[in-house]
Amino acid sequence: MSTVLFSKTFVAKINTILRRFWWAGIQEEQDTSPIAYRSWDDICKPKEQGGLGIRDMEMVNKSLIIHSAWNVATNKNLFLTAILKAKYYPNHSFWTAPVNGSRSVYWSSVLQVKDQLAANSKYQLHAGNSSIWSSPWTPVWDNIHDHILLPVVTCPLPNKVCDLWNPGTHGWNHQLLSSTFLEEAVNIIQATPVVTSDRDDLLRWTPANNGQCTTKSVYTHLANQQKSKSIPPLLKTFAWRLIKRAIATGARAGKYSKHIDKHCSYCGAIEDDQHLFLKCAFSIQVWSSTDPPIQPNTFPPEIDGLQMFLSLMITPNPSDDLLFKTLFILWFLIPSPTTLQGCRCYIDASTQPDNTNSVPYRAGLGIFLVNTQVHPPHSIFIRAALQQCSSVLMAEAAALALAAQISNNLYLHHITILSDNQQLVHFMNGPDLDNLPDWRIKPLTHMADIAIR
Repeated sequence: MSTVLFSKTFVAKINTILRRFWWAGIQEEQDTSPIAYRSWDDICKPKEQGGLGIRDMEMVNKSLIIHSAWNVATNKNLFLTAILKAKYYPNHSFWTAPVNGSRSVYWSSVLQVKDQLAANSKYQLHAGNSSIWSSPWTPVWDNIHDHILLPVVTCPLPNKVCDLWNPGTHGWNHQLLSSTFLEEAVNIIQATPVVTSDRDDLLRWTPANNGQCTTKSVYTHLANQQKSKSIPPLLKTFAWRLIKRAIATGARAGKYSKHIDKHCSYCGAIEDDQHLFLKCAFSIQVWSSTDPPIQPNTFPPEIDGLQMFLSLMITPNPSDDLLFKTLFILWFLIPSPTTLQGCRCYIDASTQPDNTNSVPYRAGLGIFLVNTQVHPPHSIFIRAALQQCSSVLMAEAAALALAAQISNNLYLHHITILSDNQQLVHFMNGPDLDNLPDWRIKPLTHMADIAIR
């Protein structure tokens, strides 16, 4: 199955044998087909979606072929790769290998999945030794010849990605880019992240957080394309507490103990639900950073709880994205904004939940700087946008990198940066900054680490 891409007819015959065995077991001299009370697609769904998690043979076969093609693209077996190149693409790269001409069954299978492999693969730029014209290093690589500025004034044309950088640096040479490519391509290329290191460029499998293409990661990617989104259990529990007026605000918890201060540690007002989530200056800044901005002062006052606010914010049949976004912002506001002394920086990102779509999307970034060492406290609120975002973790890392750069430029020393992304916090505070939870955030965490350390 790892060398031949089976036809749909052949896979259907295999599934028929599996389905018959699953429903009836082994019955000798039994030619009739058993009754299937559920469809095979339902049985092959993951367990969390109500299925049994049985592997779909068509996706298993395709996963194995894609992984085999990945091994060819990364020269895992130098001897095999040299033979295939000499026979099928002597004057091309693997990514631009011609599809015509005679070919073996194995190479024909590889060519059938090569486009899918290329759509989910990307070179992470380090030394810039990737070919500009024949490797997936930027979103427009496959038709980059169509973006050449005519008439050609740059001679000879650059060959490697590093040729597009300023000499001795990892920064883009805007003048060279503008004289070589059209404006649209220039903007896309300049948005391509670069890691400032001298190691060879690394081919990454974009759907996997570690960037490695394995049969399991490919199968997971193919299976998750139909996976439905759901609200995390943490937010469901929080929503129940919010509706039942069970959030431990200062005013509510202060009724049970005289040792609990009823006042907001940020502004000194009584901390009830209204103040914590809507009226505090910190909360107002958070809501104003949403897209579109929300003005909490426009909502009518409530004696206890946020029932009226929730009914106005969440429609009777809200989308998962709207419900997730609203509950997440409310949950983020629970921690007291002044549990730490000195300079603090709160970062957050507003973007869509992770999905299997490899097309980059826009993410909003929010940074809130507070210095309580002076009186009255000084605060700075910054709104920014990340145009090329591929995951929630990347958006959070971009907010961290921007906050670190701003803090460094403002000479704010010994600053504490707070994020609600536990995965990012554990990674930045850990001992190994090379073992990334997502390979795509390497340029951002590298930038933040330099600014902070």
